[in-house]
Amino acid sequence: MKFQHVKSVLKDLLLSLDLLVALAVLVSSGMEHNARNVKREQDCNNCEAGSVSTDGSLICSVCPSGSSSADENTSCTCPDGLIWDWNKSGEGSCKPCLPGTFKRDEISTCQVCPEGSTSFSGSAGCSCSAGFFWNGTQCSECEEGTASAEGATECAACSLGSAGDKASCTCSTGVFWKWEDGTGYCAPCTGKHLQKRRHGIFVRLAPPPQLPPQVLLNVPVTLEPSGAI
Repeated sequence: MKFQHVKSVLKDLLLSLDLLVALAVLVSSGMEHNARNVKREQDCNNCEAGSVSTDGSLICSVCPSGSSSADENTSCTCPDGLIWDWNKSGEGSCKPCLPGTFKRDEISTCQVCPEGSTSFSGSAGCSCSAGFFWNGTQCSECEEGTASAEGATECAACSLGSAGDKASCTCSTGVFWKWEDGTGYCAPCTGKHLQKRRHGIFVRLAPPPQLPPQVLLNVPVTLEPSGAI
């Protein structure tokens, strides 16, 4: 008789433990725990479209206006240059990608910029060196007869051909290639500036310093002793 009583008590105890485990279970991302109708098995519901959750969430959070749920309801979509991030309190928001990384379209992680390029915080693309352009995923070299400035997204056509490094176009005598706000053109050399051909283009150089006539003629200069009248 006593054995039957002990067996019944143990059975009730096991049922109680199962109930406590069901109440305390941490649910997986993309689901919420339904504590109003707890059974012996864990009772988790999928988040509805447009809402998300992270590990341990008891409720699903609605995505911000203009975004939608992604990655099996574990994150919300963010504008280019931003990525969804959960903090330690279980609150999610769109955070900018770190410098040197970028994010665009529907990718869910910030991508590292290719070697030789860089980016600012919250960038949708990377900035390439002069002579290259950003094609959306990597830096591509400009074709012959075209040139680009640093950070360009396309190469400009050169009427007289491009320089060897494709960072500028070739100009005729008396003018030099100049980039201004991403647009390049041949600007005239003005004033007393000299011209010198570099890498297939003419550039302006500052005039030489004005030296005393004695130095220019290589004439010895006699210095008077200090204090002489």
